[in-house]
Amino acid sequence: MLCIGPVVALMIAGALILWATGEEDARERVAHAFAAVCLVLGVSVPIVIFVNSASDRP
Repeated sequence: MLCIGPVVALMIAGALILWATGEEDARERVAHAFAAVCLVLGVSVPIVIFVNSASDRP
């Protein structure tokens, strides 16, 4: 199984390169992608934590 750390690092590096070398449109796309990832993680992580904690109860 692949560790998620290098994958996240490559995604962030790609976004930073696009942000630094791109024009205003590229920066806006990077900002929207970051917001979307934060929204997905903000919803899915608490759900996974809740489901995992519910399965540990007798």
